[in-house]
Amino acid sequence: MDDAGETRCSTSNVGGTGRSAINETCYLCLHGILEKQRVTVDLRWGGKLMLIEHVPAIVCNACGERYYMPVLCGR
Repeated sequence: MDDAGETRCSTSNVGGTGRSAINETCYLCLHGILEKQRVTVDLRWGGKLMLIEHVPAIVCNACGERYYMPVLCGR
């Protein structure tokens, strides 16, 4: 778990379970490699905390920036 209480996979760019490198560099820091991961997202709504687990994301292994892809229902 990271400082924000979110579950994260290892951030090394050596292959492992649950993630795969996309062979692109991060658009924010321009140094890290982007990897597919499943992450936990925390949302605050009306003073309540909601956690959504196992969200597919692309995560920079250097700065931790996350990129989320839209999901089309029924496809």
